[in-house]
Amino acid sequence: MPEFAVTTLIHRPVTELFAYFADPTRRAEWSDHVIAGRWLTPAPVGVGSIYEITTCQWGRTVKTRRRVTVFAPEREFTYEINSPLLYVLSRQQFEAAGDNTRYSVSGHGRLKGFARLVGFLAGQFMSTDHIAKEVADFKRALEDGAAATGGGCNAANKPG
Repeated sequence: MPEFAVTTLIHRPVTELFAYFADPTRRAEWSDHVIAGRWLTPAPVGVGSIYEITTCQWGRTVKTRRRVTVFAPEREFTYEINSPLLYVLSRQQFEAAGDNTRYSVSGHGRLKGFARLVGFLAGQFMSTDHIAKEVADFKRALEDGAAATGGGCNAANKPG
């Protein structure tokens, strides 16, 4: 799987962006392929906390557990997915820029086991184009209040 990196300027304060991103229960508000998110470990959130994201991928509901590896409020939120079929490390960085925030996403992933045989499909979820769309949706939700339009899990709900 390729490495990915996307940066944008969001017209909201860093405290608001970090809180919004770091709450998986709000992920479906801005990510089209996310159905739900929930914490699996009790508060407070920190390194080692685990949450689950339920997504729709090609008409199928898929749950992935994510473990927080860096939790630096208002600066960085990094997580990893380490399942039998997939490893992903995703780093979110937040930098105040006046009343705005420079938001950067970077990371990498690799397929494991059987998933390597269908890598061309799964790789679309970690492409820079897909990550750029997620970042644009995140920005739009924060700046314009625009909600995600995924609306459930069906075969048409594929990564863009």
